Amino acid sequence: MSLDIKKNLLNKLYVKYNFHGKGIGKKLLNYAERYAKKRNIKYLKFYSTITAHEFYKSQGYKTIKRVNLESNEVKMPCIYMKKIL
Repeated sequence: MSLDIKKNLLNKLYVKYNFHGKGIGKKLLNYAERYAKKRNIKYLKFYSTITAHEFYKSQGYKTIKRVNLESNEVKMPCIYMKKIL
């Protein structure tokens, strides 16, 4: 996981599939939010995978728009999301 404070951008928060449902993602996300709040960040934004979309919605993130991100000439459908802290 990484957090770009200057852009309020959360990156690469992934939990290995066999560890889903154990609260690990929620703990990592809560840590990132607390860290951002201590630095007077008012909101976080990021690009969610389609499979993680419902998880982030359950944590209070709002869908902004669906996008296709391109990496190494491969397009990946994602969902741009944001949460006011």
